[in-house]
Amino acid sequence: MPRDTDLILGAAWSLGATALALTGPESAAPRVALALPLILFWPGYSLVAALFPQWEQLHASQRTAMSLGLSIAVVVLVGLGLNYSPWGVRRDPILASLDGVIVLGLATAALRRRLSTEPPPSRNCAPCSAASSPSLHSRAT
Repeated sequence: MPRDTDLILGAAWSLGATALALTGPESAAPRVALALPLILFWPGYSLVAALFPQWEQLHASQRTAMSLGLSIAVVVLVGLGLNYSPWGVRRDPILASLDGVIVLGLATAALRRRLSTEPPPSRNCAPCSAASSPSLHSRAT
């Protein structure tokens, strides 16, 4: 599986859901089905992917939980910012702002993944791993 499949999927989902919302049918079911992940998952996921570019840095459940929480915060901040802007809180500015946040976060994550040449840091701290090494036990006896 390619390294950036999740980022490509996020960008495609974001832009596809926006295109459907702007030009698609008037029925609510397809719009809601595509809009819920656009609002509740992808903004946070793009930021989590930018902050933790290596997949091994977070467990999948941690990545999902952080994505949901950050998405709620991002959507609230985007709405608050649009409320005080000349564009107001309407469908088109909301979609454009969320797409901007998602694509910018995913582009940052892709760049950080490309620039990352070192493996992710170990989850074990140095003093803990040194304490369990055989050389320390041989000195004590």
